Amino acid sequence: MTDNHTERAQTQIDFTIGISVFLGAIIFIFVFAPGILTPFTITGQSEAVTVDRTADYLAQDTLGSPDEPYILDRGCTVAFFDRADDEDPDTNDDTCRYDDKPLNEQLGLADYRAVNITLRANLTGGSGLSQLYWDEDDRELTTDESVGDVELTIGDPLEQQRSTTTATRIVTLAGEDVTMEVVVS
Repeated sequence: MTDNHTERAQTQIDFTIGISVFLGAIIFIFVFAPGILTPFTITGQSEAVTVDRTADYLAQDTLGSPDEPYILDRGCTVAFFDRADDEDPDTNDDTCRYDDKPLNEQLGLADYRAVNITLRANLTGGSGLSQLYWDEDDRELTTDESVGDVELTIGDPLEQQRSTTTATRIVTLAGEDVTMEVVVS
């Protein structure tokens, strides 16, 4: 008597194809699932956009004129940095393109962000950049803290252990090439 088998047993080729499809599906999930969720996670790119936007806003609009970007108005720039020490920051005249709001609100930054804006230059011809000050008596930029009336920095110094993002712009102030450094944490 012959036995007609209508059922077939699993062969090695069937097993290999099944395992390959299963492993392919697992690999697909691990490779592409994080990409699907990326728009909902916070990345460092948002800080880069924020600090670049802030630096451009200051260099191209707020401290100068959109008609002459990167050329800072001396009076408005000095008043912008000098208001950090004023109890009543009413130093803005009608020609300046900013108002007397708190710094984060002025720059459109959330309250939890820390920001520091500093102007530096090499006025002596040596190496490296030095902190700039405005000397009201001589009406010029200086790196000498003892004669400088207004320190051209605003915002709290940011702690080194915090994650920060920095943008720099080369601008002109009082006829000098100056580096504006914007740091956001």
